[in-house]
Amino acid sequence: MLPIVDQVFSFNQIQQAHEHMENNKNIGKIILKVD
Repeated sequence: MLPIVDQVFSFNQIQQAHEHMENNKNIGKIILKVD
């Protein structure tokens, strides 16, 4: 079984990723991409 990816955020979007999760907008996993 593969995990469902909701959204990919770059490291400089960490605040938006946290807000996305706090507001329960994610359906699957949130990926934080470190460049």
